Amino acid sequence: MPVSRAFPDAVTVVDDTELYELGTEWFMDSEEAVAVDSTVAGPQLWVYVFNDEASTPWAKGTVVAVDAATANYDGIVAVASTPSNRLLGVAQHAIAAGKYGWILARGIGHVLAGTETIDADEGVYVSKATAGAGMETSTVITDANASITEAHLAGPFAWATADAASTATALCFIQIR
Repeated sequence: MPVSRAFPDAVTVVDDTELYELGTEWFMDSEEAVAVDSTVAGPQLWVYVFNDEASTPWAKGTVVAVDAATANYDGIVAVASTPSNRLLGVAQHAIAAGKYGWILARGIGHVLAGTETIDADEGVYVSKATAGAGMETSTVITDANASITEAHLAGPFAWATADAASTATALCFIQIR
């Protein structure tokens, strides 16, 4: 499949049809990343995916998981307590349902906080209460005293570099494995 546009602006473009092979990765150096979003620093790794939701768009900071029904790079909003080893990345701009686009798999980017919030200098897990959002480590540790879940065992998917109140975004170092 031919590439039909130049980078780095392509990571913010949403496609109606598949213009790159699903799962294609694009590495951006620090200069390219800052040109796309001046609030970030450092290199980034992006992955091209399909929003396989029936009608749910992904907003900036939405945590995206593999759609288990398709076994490819089709993504869905990560349901509450999704383990980090099922994640594809985090949307850094809106991607409508049924569209193709790039999400961040590694590097500094924005993560949406669930009802539990995100605190700087803590690991970030998929929220227990809010689909497509993150939560801080201290909530996981408190909950783990009562019961260990698969999400706890898989570990965090990011490290917060800033605080975020409920439903706001925090800059985080995202590290999808």
